[in-house]
Amino acid sequence: MPRRQPSAPPPFFFRAAELRARGASWDAVAKEIGRTERTIRGWTRTFAAAWRKAVRDAGRQFAEEAAESVLTLRKQLRSEDAKVCREAAAALVKFAAGRKPVPRKKSDPKSRLTSQAAALAEFVGGLTDAEVTTLLRELRDEPSPAGTDAPPAAVAAAGTA
Repeated sequence: MPRRQPSAPPPFFFRAAELRARGASWDAVAKEIGRTERTIRGWTRTFAAAWRKAVRDAGRQFAEEAAESVLTLRKQLRSEDAKVCREAAAALVKFAAGRKPVPRKKSDPKSRLTSQAAALAEFVGGLTDAEVTTLLRELRDEPSPAGTDAPPAAVAAAGTA
């Protein structure tokens, strides 16, 4: 006698789909929800349409959350607190470097963007506050304070000495 197909997805089905949409491995999903990897993979066949919809919906939700986080970090870039700006910039660079590259043809020069973003993140991460300030000033075509090449903090300290 053939096995009867269940009519509704089992408990934890939507949680499994959410975890997969967020990038969790099959093994990690299995451990998280307490089912075997084989069982979870079976759900993708048994409830194929429901699985695709659940993963798509969870992926959309995750993308919305990520977009909101990026917006918050971009607002922090305009903070008057240098530490907040620096940490927001570092988080944005890390986010951009960790994103999956858009598949492009091998001949497309833009295909190197992910490695270039990683190199930029490494470069900026190794700079001192003064070097970041100077670099930003140069990128904005702003003159150095008091006609010097020193960052504003150094000029202010020299003026009080």
